[in-house]
Amino acid sequence: MARILMVVGSRGFRDEEYFEPRRVFEGAGMEVVTASSREGPVRGALGGWARADRFLAALRARDHDAVLFVGGDGAREFVESRTAWRLAREALERGKVLGATCLAPLILARAGLLRERRVTAWPEVRDEVARAGALVVDDPVVVDERLVTADGPQSARRFAEAVLRVLAGGP
Repeated sequence: MARILMVVGSRGFRDEEYFEPRRVFEGAGMEVVTASSREGPVRGALGGWARADRFLAALRARDHDAVLFVGGDGAREFVESRTAWRLAREALERGKVLGATCLAPLILARAGLLRERRVTAWPEVRDEVARAGALVVDDPVVVDERLVTADGPQSARRFAEAVLRVLAGGP
């Protein structure tokens, strides 16, 4: 059973980008761990509540098969977070699946992880992600080796399905 870490902002994460993939992952028998900048209840942009099981700074990529950053305005709290950057960097270095939706690819861009990588992102942040050296494409979901990105809430299910395919060894 794969262990998937989903990182959400403590306020304002995009509900669809958390709840829908979580349903898909759990339906496939995956264990989902939710982390944030604090443990306990966290609130989505549309009013949904989730429980952050773990404090982000206490986690290591080696303990998970995938590290996924959930988008929405809540992702902005991790854009300049050295802790988030460390976790994302560790995921790539260890060959884990690394994912980001909506605004969250900006976290990976600021961490310097997207140079020459094919990605997508929410339209408002695409230019900044491209300035960080990413090859931004206008597709709902993009897979570049073990890196999976999605453009927003409308692509949440397709994002989750792509993560599952990559975890299974597919494209």
